Parts: sequence; C-alpha cells; structure tokens
Amino acid sequence: MEPPQASGDGDELQIQIPPNTLYEEKWNFLRPLLEQLYLEKNWGLARIRAYLQVTYGFHALGPQYKYHFKKWNLRKNLSIAKKDKMLHIHQTRAEAGKSTDFQHQGRMVEHQKLRRHLKEVMRRENLPNRIMDSREEMRLLSGSAFQMTYSIFLNWNMPYGTFRLLQSRDSINSPSSFLSVSTPSDVVYSTPPANNALSPIDAPSPLTKAQQMSEAVSRAHMFVQGRHGALVKSMRTEEKELMSKWLYQFWLYGFKTAKHWGHGPRDWTAELLKFNPSQVASPLPTPGSHEQELLARSIGKRPLTHPHTPHSTTTQGIPEPSALCRWSIHYVPEIEFEPLPSPEPSPEPEQDPFNETTWKDWPITWKDPPFQEKLLHNLATNDFSNIESHSLPIAVPQIANALADSDEKTFEEAIGFSIMARNLDLVRRYMQNLSYTESIKYSTQCGYSLIQLAIAYLDGSKVCCNVLTDVLLGLNVRPTGVNHLNHTILDSIMLNILKAHTALSPGDVDDGLRDERRFPGEEVDVCGRWDADSGCIQALLASGNPRIPFAWKHKFCNTSIQTICHCVQIIFDHNVNIEEPRSIFTIPSGLFVKRCVSCGLKMQCLPLHTLVLVAVGLAQHGTGEEDLFGVLAVLLCMLQLGADPLVTASVSMSALFNEEGIYESSTSSCDHEELRPAELADSIYLRFADSWSNDVAMGWRLISHVLQWSELEWRTSDLPAECSARGPGNYFGTNKNLAILWGAVQAEFLTYRRREDGDPWLSPNFDMRVLLESLEREDGPRIGFVDKDLMKPICDCGLFRNARDELIPRAEETTHQYCSNLDDWSRTTFIAPPHRAARHYVRSTDDLEEI
Repeated sequence: MEPPQASGDGDELQIQIPPNTLYEEKWNFLRPLLEQLYLEKNWGLARIRAYLQVTYGFHALGPQYKYHFKKWNLRKNLSIAKKDKMLHIHQTRAEAGKSTDFQHQGRMVEHQKLRRHLKEVMRRENLPNRIMDSREEMRLLSGSAFQMTYSIFLNWNMPYGTFRLLQSRDSINSPSSFLSVSTPSDVVYSTPPANNALSPIDAPSPLTKAQQMSEAVSRAHMFVQGRHGALVKSMRTEEKELMSKWLYQFWLYGFKTAKHWGHGPRDWTAELLKFNPSQVASPLPTPGSHEQELLARSIGKRPLTHPHTPHSTTTQGIPEPSALCRWSIHYVPEIEFEPLPSPEPSPEPEQDPFNETTWKDWPITWKDPPFQEKLLHNLATNDFSNIESHSLPIAVPQIANALADSDEKTFEEAIGFSIMARNLDLVRRYMQNLSYTESIKYSTQCGYSLIQLAIAYLDGSKVCCNVLTDVLLGLNVRPTGVNHLNHTILDSIMLNILKAHTALSPGDVDDGLRDERRFPGEEVDVCGRWDADSGCIQALLASGNPRIPFAWKHKFCNTSIQTICHCVQIIFDHNVNIEEPRSIFTIPSGLFVKRCVSCGLKMQCLPLHTLVLVAVGLAQHGTGEEDLFGVLAVLLCMLQLGADPLVTASVSMSALFNEEGIYESSTSSCDHEELRPAELADSIYLRFADSWSNDVAMGWRLISHVLQWSELEWRTSDLPAECSARGPGNYFGTNKNLAILWGAVQAEFLTYRRREDGDPWLSPNFDMRVLLESLEREDGPRIGFVDKDLMKPICDCGLFRNARDELIPRAEETTHQYCSNLDDWSRTTFIAPPHRAARHYVRSTDDLEEI
C-alpha cells in the first residue's frame, strides 16, 4: 500500500502558529486550512494527516480529525434533508422561470449531485400494490361522497371533480407558496448571471426535468395508495384541472369500450372520442361566473315539502334529448318455424366509426386481448387522450403498473365499467367465470359497491333488471347490508326514483350529503333517453353544468316503474337463498334520517315509510304530469313480497317538513311519535294536499287505500296465508282487491307506453280516477283490464297463475289478448327474462301444460 501523498498543490492556505501554542489551540489555528483541504479541495483524511505532519509537524489520529470535523459541522456530503430543501427551492424558482445556483458552506453545489439524489430516491421507492382504501381520501380527489367503489377510475364520470378541488382549503394556488419552506442557514441560493443560453422556460435544465419526473412518480404513489389529501396539496390549480380532464377522458374511454365491446370500432382513440385541443384548454367555472352560479344553485338543503322550485339550468345551445321513452321487453321465443333459404345478401357498406348504423359485430379474434387487458394497454399507451402523458402532473406508467399488479383492482375496474355501460354479455362473462373462492373474495372487497353501482346505472330501455340480477348471482353478498353512507340497497332504489323524476338534490334526502351537486349515474337515463356518451350530455358537461336539467325529466313512467319493481323482486329473490327474504323490509333506511334536538333520538324510517316520503318528493318536486302511479306500483310490489304495514317508525313531522327552522329552535319537548306507514301518509295528506295537483292527490288517496287494506289483513289474518294456487306465501290475505290491483298494475306497466307527445301516461285499461271513485263508493276496484276481461288468472297472492316465472311475468303472460302498444320496434329492445336465484317461483313446462 503506497503512503499517502504529503505534498500540496501550491495554493494551500499558509497558517502561522505561534510558538508554545497549546495542542488544543493549534486545532483552532488550523481550522481554515482544514476546511479548505477537506471541503473545497476534497482531500481525503489520510492525505490531510500526511500534509500537516510534513508541513506543520502536526500529529493527530484519524478519530481526532473526525471529532473536530463533527464539532465544527464540516460535512463533505449534503444531508438528505438539505438536498430535499434545495430541490424544493429549485423547483419553485424554475416554475417562476428562474434558474438557481446553490452554495453550501461557501462552496458551489453541483446540480449533478442533486440529480443523483433524485434518482436514488426514485430507485428506493417501490410502488405498492395496495390501491384506494379510503373513501374519505377518494372524496378529496373526486369531490363526491357518492363513491360507488374504491377504484381508481370508476368515480370520474364527469370532468368536474376539479371544481371541488379549486375550492379546497389545502390547495396550493401559486408557486410562491412553496417559498414558505425554510432555507438552511449554511445554504445560499442565487440566480446565475445571464448568458446566451435559452431560458429555463424554453429549455428546462436536466435538474428541472429530473425533478418533474420525480414529482410525477411521487404523485402516482399518492394516487394509487389513496393518499389524495397529500396529492391535492401537491398540485396547483392548472395541474388539478388537467388531471381531472385526463381522468374523465379515461372514464369515457372505458365506458365506450365496455358499451360497444364486440361491436363497432375496436379501438376508441382520442379522435373517435372527439377529444380536441380546445377541450384541454376549456376553462372551469370561475368565481362570480354564470357557470359557477348555476353550480351553486344545484347544491344545498331544502325541506322536502318546499314549494316546487326546480334547479334553474340554462340549456340554450344544448341539444335536448327526446321526451319519449324507450323500453325493453322480457321475451322467450316460443314459435317453432322451418328456416327458408335466404336471398343473397347485398354488399354491406363499409364500417364508418362515426355512424353506428354501419357497425358490424367483431370477429372472434378481436376479443383478444380481453377487456381488462385492453383497459391496461390503453392506459399505458395513452392513445385514448389528446393530453400528452409527459404533460400530466402524474406518472401514468406507475399507475398502469400498479393496476396490472393487482388482479383485484383490475377486475373491479373492468366489471365496474361493464356495469355502468350496461353491457350484459360482458357482465355475465365476468360473473360466470368467477370461481367460488373468487366470488367470496370479490364479494368481501367490492361486492356491495358493485350492487350499488348496478342500481345507480339502471337502464329500463335495454337491460331492465338483468345487470343487477347477474351481479347478485355472481357475488355472495347479503342484500341486507348498508354502504359507507348507511344506505341500504332499497335506499339506492329510492334514490334512483328521485334522481330520475324530481328536482331534488342529494342533500334534500340525506343531511350528510348537503354538499353534493348530483346523484350518481345521472348521465344515464333509466328510460333510455340519454346516455353518458350522448351529444346532449357531452354538451351539457361542456357548458359547465354537472346536473341534468329538470326540463329533461318526466313523470315516474312505466319504463322506470317496470325496472324498479323488477329490481325489488330480484333483490327479494336473491335474499331467499341467504336468509329470511322479508328481512330486506326490516332494515332501517339511511334516507330522511333526523335526530330529536330534545332527547337525541335518532329517527330512522323503515322501507315503507321511506317509500311514502319518496312519494312526497314526487308530489312536491316532480313534474306537473306526476300522478303517483309508480309509487302505487312499488307499494303493491313490496306488500306482495311481505313488507309489513303494521311496523312503526319514530317520526317527527316538524323535523321532516320544517321550513323556517322552527324545529331547531324548539328544544323544550319531543314531538316525535311512532307512526305506521298509513298514519304517516294520512298525516302528510292533511298537511299538504291543498298544494298538490288533482292527479297527485288522487294517486295519494289510492296509496292510502292500499295501505289500509293491507293493515286490515295483517291485523285479522295469520299472514302469510295459504294461496289457493301456490300454498304458503300469500301476504294479501283474503283481500282479493289487493291481488287484482297488483295484477292490473303489472299488466299496465308491461303493455303500455306513452308513444307520442300528448298521449296519456296510462292506458285506457287503467284509469286511476275511475278506480278511486269505485273504491270510495266501496263498489270494488273498477279497472279496465278486469272489466274488459283482459287479464289472465291471478292467484290469491297476486301472481299470474299461468306465467312461467310467476314473480316476474312477461307481457304476454298477463293478458288474454294482445293489447300492448309496445310495437314501435325502433324504441324496443328484446331481452331474456332475468336469471333467477329462487327457482320455486318458476314453473316447468309440464306445470304450464297442466294449467
């Protein structure tokens, strides 16, 4: 081993040490020289020792040098904390268009050293597979409490999460706010002298580029780990806007790909999705703007019985959807025919990706790779977006890798998009391919969320209850649970009614949702009049309004009624295989919850009470054509399945319907009482009927009659009673009127639609006014279906005796002769009957022949 070099370079400091100086004091004389040799000239300790021995006759051991270096805070390497602070300062000044040089303890710090530190940090950070485990954190990012799932992308169904982000108290709105980071006392930064090189804005320095990449990776970590509060704080306003738009673009890509999987274009690119540069730069609502005022009007809390004041929405220049419904028909082909030779097909036109009438079914090879892999591939390539990956404030490859490494999250994203797009084939393929172990796993992780998602995106025009059916059959989920908002599955059904047919906001039905602007799934109409990719929805979102205009909505119509009733029946049917099926009607609702200000009692409704309050929403905030036939149908459906009309709930009328804050100011005594659904309905009618239309008042009185009939049966009969055709399970008891009325209601919503503007909403075979008059005369129900002998036989419990599936009959199984007007095939979709869990309601062919 060679001895250390003892000679200097000729430019070393010359130190004069007085004779007889004490050894410890010599260290102080030599300190300037030691700082120069160790820090500036970067000499090693061995060379320093040798040089001082030869030049100054100074002898010391290595540990003595280290002790004094530590004492004097002489550090050759920057600490990690100091490097981080330097990088923070550099980034802030670079964003302001300034270059930055650093000195540490009087010495220039090379940018290359800071870049090496960044690379080391990025190398040490491994992206974990755990994704999204906090709904509260997700709410910080997307701005909605209605998180259907914990997924990364499913909640970005509109590009307005940014609007909430702009209002965040913790957001960083200008680069100058970074300057609050303290600068170490031994670090000095400055702007280097100007030269002929390009400015940092025109040509970012290598260190600036490295910082941008490091920050993007760090944000990707925050994103997939669910640390959205930290992510929001790290982004400036323009970054949040860009991020929000990119996330919505991926949502729309996933939606379109799932919706048309197997048909039409194979790859939905930015061009086909009609994203253009102007959309990237489109401004968000600014304080004081008309768009912001519209958004503000759509938020808030008002009493349920506030006079009808639908949220104002300017739709000038926005194409309006059709006012006429579409519909689906459950159908089983039973006609035998002999095929005849077909003529030679005419040449098919070339497929035009912008003209759906020219689209063709895919060849089988196009379905490889499968849908979930297609999502991951396009996420990695970014082909779906007109926003370049490098311009995003987040590292997309890291997100794609994290998603690819998590089978659970990949499944959740894929099945979620399939549900929202209502692609029944895709949903069924995912559900049927689940093993028992996978079913249990996904049921635990996201099952209830997927059920809520299926309800939020109900579509009576194409799939009716079939998507919900397949999700329930594929997952081992108890329908008696609640979600993160304490909403039951039936609550989600009720929200769907209010979303589609009233002007109410979420805060009107749940005090905890006062800040919510919209219900989940508003971009899909249950009647099929608009979809998330419709031109009217895209134009509406582009105008800065996230809410569906009230003028687009119509009454609780037959397409919606059929879908809602079938979904309630399917939920009940699924519950048969798990526990006592009627338990779904005994779980307290999470809607219209109030608390007594005197005794603190939490007042929760039960499902029948909640339905009565939904009727109030339709009466007060529905359209002028509302007649409550839909509520009558849902009520009969629930009663036929065994909902108990005698159960009571604690109700405070002043808490539910207070308009002037009187309830909050009156704390002297409790005013809540235990009410049955019929008592609640009667009390509401006495309070508010004078302000209702004749049609609403008429519908309400029919609802009251039905509740009173059912109450009488539950008081006087041992229910469930025996049904003459089916045995046990008759919850209508001896009241034939209830069975006949439920049969007629089903025949009505299965056979009739309003086909033209100006047509009545109900057929001549179901006249509510004639029905009410007959009941009030106690003549028995006068219904056209019965008077004209159109209805097929009904058993005592209200089921059609000759139906293959008695619980969910098909239109042709309800009437003797064809009396339907659903033969506008341009608006009709024929679908299979729902797969059923409890087969005891489904008759075999032999049974039908016997009948």
